[in-house]
This record gives sequence, C-alpha cells and structure tokens, in this order.
Amino acid sequence: MAMWSTLWEDSGRGGFPPVALVFAKNVGPEARLNRMKAIRDASRPCWEGRWESDHGWRVAPEGEERNGWWSFDGTVPVIATHLGHLKAKGPHGPIWWRFGRAE
Repeated sequence: MAMWSTLWEDSGRGGFPPVALVFAKNVGPEARLNRMKAIRDASRPCWEGRWESDHGWRVAPEGEERNGWWSFDGTVPVIATHLGHLKAKGPHGPIWWRFGRAE
C-alpha cells in the first residue's frame, strides 16, 4: 500500500495527490519561468495525460474522427508557484500554475 494513501483520504477522483513545487530562490521573472518550464519538461511523463479514443492511445490520423478524451489515470498532478506569490496571496490565492495548463 502506498504511504500517501494512509495519510490522505481518497478524494473519489482516483489518481495520486498533487505535488506542489514552491520555487524560493530570488531570481528575475524570466529566470524563474525558465526554471519552472525546465522542471515541467523534465517531469512530463509523470503528469501528462494520454489521449484515449476508439483508436487506442493515440490521436486519430488526419481526416478521421477525433472524438475522445484525455485520461490522467496513473499520473501525478503538479502545481508550481514562487515563494513571493505564496507570501503575498497565500496558498488559496490565484498563484498556482498546473503543469499542462497555459495559466
């Protein structure tokens, strides 16, 4: 049994609990974003979903129907922020960037 499942109740959504990354080093905004993107890119296989459809785990070829959905089974949600944002707005403020999302 995974240790995290003994510490947190089941959310009912399945999957793993999110991992929150807080970048603390005081660097400029561009350097901070570059570091976050590097971590995002290196951890992509852990959090990225897979496209599922009648075609299996791939996007349908051009010209074929593209109905389907993203499956996040077995993935770990990752959110990131900077310590300055956390101090200023708190953990419930609009400070988190979820890997895989534009915002």
